[in-house]
Amino acid sequence: SLRLPELEEVWSACAGNPTLTDVASLAKGLDYCGHPPDGSTTYSEQRFSGAHPGFVRLSRGLQLHELPNVYWMNLDASVVASARSGTTFGTPQVLLNYARVSRGPWRLKALIDKQGHPVTSRFIPVRPTDFSYSIEILWALLNSPVANAYAYSHLGKRDNIVGDIRKIPFPKKRSFDGVDRAAKAYLAAASSGMSSANLERLLLRVDSEVLKLYSLPLDLEQRVLGLFSDWKREGVPFSQVRYLPPALEGKLHLSEFLQFEDNWPVTNRERGKLIDKNISGEMSAEERIRLNSLQAYADYHIQKVSPRPTHLLDELEKQILGSPEKGRGR
Repeated sequence: SLRLPELEEVWSACAGNPTLTDVASLAKGLDYCGHPPDGSTTYSEQRFSGAHPGFVRLSRGLQLHELPNVYWMNLDASVVASARSGTTFGTPQVLLNYARVSRGPWRLKALIDKQGHPVTSRFIPVRPTDFSYSIEILWALLNSPVANAYAYSHLGKRDNIVGDIRKIPFPKKRSFDGVDRAAKAYLAAASSGMSSANLERLLLRVDSEVLKLYSLPLDLEQRVLGLFSDWKREGVPFSQVRYLPPALEGKLHLSEFLQFEDNWPVTNRERGKLIDKNISGEMSAEERIRLNSLQAYADYHIQKVSPRPTHLLDELEKQILGSPEKGRGR
C-alpha cells in the first residue's frame, strides 16, 4: 500500500512507548488433534460429560460489546494437540480475533470476556499483567485506530500473527481514567440498546481518549485517522466511515472536534477572548495554536448551521456577466 511509508513516521514517534507484551500476556488458543482418540468429542453445541463452556469461532456479524456463541469444549490433554493459552479458564481476558475481520484497516475486533472461557486458536486471549490496565482499557486500546493501523501497516493481508500483535505500541502515560470511563460508558450503552447515533458518539469519545494518551502531533494523528476514511468500521451498529468532516481534516485533533461540538456557545466565547488577546498583542504561541483550531471549527460550524447562499451569488454573477450592457462597455 502506498500509505504504509507515511505511517512509518507514526511508529517512529511511538518507538519509545511500551508495547502490548509489556502490559499483558497473549498467545493463540488451543488446537485440537486432527484425529481424536477413540472418537472422542472435541467440542459441541450440546453439553457432554467433562466439557467446559468456551468459544470456538468468531461469527462475522459479532459486535464489539458482545461475545461469541458458547460451545462445550473438551479440554482433556488426549484431544488437545497444542494448548498454548486456550485451556485456561476463570481468568478475565480480552479476546482478539486471529483472522482479520476485513480487508481494510479495521482488522481487529477485541471482545471482553470477564469470566474467562477456554478458546480455540481462532482467538488470541489477552490477559493484563500490569494492573494499571483494566479489561475495559485493554479493550479500548486494542479496538482503537492506533492498534488497527499498526496491525494493518505491519501485517497486510496476513492473519493477526501473535508476534506482531505483541509489538502494538501503547501510550506512555499511566493515567487511564478517561479511557476507562469512556469505554465503560460505551459498553453499558451498547448493551442497553441505545440509538446508533448516540453509540457512534460514545465510541468516538473512547477513541478520542485513547488518542490523547498517545499525544501524537496533529499531522501524525491525521495520518492515522485518514487511513480509515471511506472504510466502514467493523463490529458496530452504525456506519462510521470517517472521523472528522472533510473540511476539518488536518486542522483539528479528534478530541478538539468533540469538545467544540459539545457546546458551541462556550467554544465561541473562548474564541472571542482569544481574538481580543490577539488584537492586544498578548497572545502566547500555545494560545495562537488554540485560536487557529477554534477558528477552523467556527468556519465549519457556521457553514453547517447557516451556509452562505453561494448558489444565489453564482446566479447573480451569471446574470451580470451575461447582460447585453456588460458586453458594450460603458
